Amino acid sequence: MTMKKSNSVKLRGGKPGPFTVDGEEPGETVKRLTRALKSLPVMYFEMNGDFEIKSVTGETNTLLGHPAGGIIGRPAGDMFAPDDRGKAGDFFSRISNGSDHGGDEFSMIRADGSVFPVHICATSLPADVPEARIGGLAVDLSKMHGNNRDLEKKHNALIDYAIYDSTHDLLTDAFNRDMFVTRLQVETIKADRRKNKESIFAVMCIGLDRFKDVNEMYGTRTGDALLKQVVARLRDLLRPDDVLARIYGDKFMIIFSDVGTYEDTITISEKISRAFGDPFFAEGIPIPISASMGISIHPDDGRDAEELMDKADAAMYYAKDRGRNSYQLFSREIHDGIVQKLRLESDLRQAVRKDEFLMYYQPIVDPAGAIAGMESLVRWQSPSKGLVMPSEFIHVAEKSGIIVEIGYRAIEQVCLQNMEWLAKGYSPYTVAVNLSTYQFRRPDLVKEIAAIIERTGADPRRLKFEITETGIMENEKEGIERLHELKAMGCSLSIDDFGTGYSSFSKIHDLPVDTLKTDKSFIDNVPHSMKAVAILTAILNLAHNLGFSVVAEGIENNEQYDFLRSMKCDFFQGYYFSKPLPPEEIEKQFLLR
Repeated sequence: MTMKKSNSVKLRGGKPGPFTVDGEEPGETVKRLTRALKSLPVMYFEMNGDFEIKSVTGETNTLLGHPAGGIIGRPAGDMFAPDDRGKAGDFFSRISNGSDHGGDEFSMIRADGSVFPVHICATSLPADVPEARIGGLAVDLSKMHGNNRDLEKKHNALIDYAIYDSTHDLLTDAFNRDMFVTRLQVETIKADRRKNKESIFAVMCIGLDRFKDVNEMYGTRTGDALLKQVVARLRDLLRPDDVLARIYGDKFMIIFSDVGTYEDTITISEKISRAFGDPFFAEGIPIPISASMGISIHPDDGRDAEELMDKADAAMYYAKDRGRNSYQLFSREIHDGIVQKLRLESDLRQAVRKDEFLMYYQPIVDPAGAIAGMESLVRWQSPSKGLVMPSEFIHVAEKSGIIVEIGYRAIEQVCLQNMEWLAKGYSPYTVAVNLSTYQFRRPDLVKEIAAIIERTGADPRRLKFEITETGIMENEKEGIERLHELKAMGCSLSIDDFGTGYSSFSKIHDLPVDTLKTDKSFIDNVPHSMKAVAILTAILNLAHNLGFSVVAEGIENNEQYDFLRSMKCDFFQGYYFSKPLPPEEIEKQFLLR
């Protein structure tokens, strides 16, 4: 059939409401109706300006005898019986020319050539729905009964919901990422066409701080309720032309159209920041939560949607890294940081492939000053940079996931080194290996460690794994199970930086650990700070009552060493005894045959 194209498509706006049930969340209504659409002899379709089918949803195979892929890209006229193709062409042309709703009965044709009656309702789609201009709903009348007028009304509501469902986040009712990108693309085109080149618009990326803690403490239902509250509060601050979307998880983005000047952007950012000053109430629970925000400006920071989003996202993470609960405009400093990070990440991946990481060892001594064990510490022997300390690359390694490969290689090197020392006749010592939070959360951790031990022939009793308290409690149930599995293998366990995590004394009795290692910050002010002394006294008493030993890390002078010995601390580590050394230096200075 021949169909007339139209350059005029009427826009439809606002959230559809005909099927919203009293007392039911809008997202639940949409889900219920989507399930209903799939269970009925109904097909929802969209077509472009050339009246070609672009997408289909529903019982396509049942209605037409074709799978969905069999009709996508084909002219819409192919679906109709020959006698009705002209009528269908006129119908869709009227819709395309601006008729908001339309409904009529037609004869469609199945793949086997059989003809059946349908009722079709169609509507013009919003101009910013990608690649589609008309949405339609076809219902097989041979399987439906009832008044056609009522049927048309229900079909129109379902069309509205199908459109709404494809452009909105069902939980929060904000736009979804795809729709946000589309709206941002439109905004960039509009801005480029403006005669007033001084006018700018901004993209803000908002990431909630420590949202994962909320889910773990209160449950995902409360977390979901919090996300809804955040959207509601943000909406109260936005102008009608601003666009709010939930990108994923706890990340949101906003388009602030025509903000005027950079000073106006700062004013807006401060207003949004203040909105998080008061607690949110989710499931009746007051939840104080802050947000980190990043802002990019068109056209200075980018002219296309993806670039503006990426730079706002980078600025948001920059704000998180600088202490959270703040906003940051994208800057040259951030750009240079991104470039440097990408280069470092590339160098680290190459370093893993070329096996450029090696282990240094720092002695742990007993009260008499005799070596009682060691901690292994990774170093990067870079051909271009020389010996690189962990503080210069661990953060990037963790963010990129490279830390997992570095961590397993470190465990293997420690196992091989222990075997070498035993072969040389040195007394056996337990060597501690740090497990990063990123590595500890991996479900294959214990399996991989067991494989390394088997492959190297190392004695697991000579391995001690150090994990931070926060790393263990990030996912409490799985973390404790993983510790039990490592303990069952024969490995020792230590909590690193004890006293700085968020569970501290209240959770320690649940952990199958052998040693608590005090954080260096507690040692720095001993014995002159009464607060530091009180904390160390509490840690030592608690540990000894529960049967744990204590390692005081960061000993830098004899005064600290003598005082901690008087407090009955078990083991000591720090530059006062030795800096971290390569294996051959450890052999010369500390190991005994």
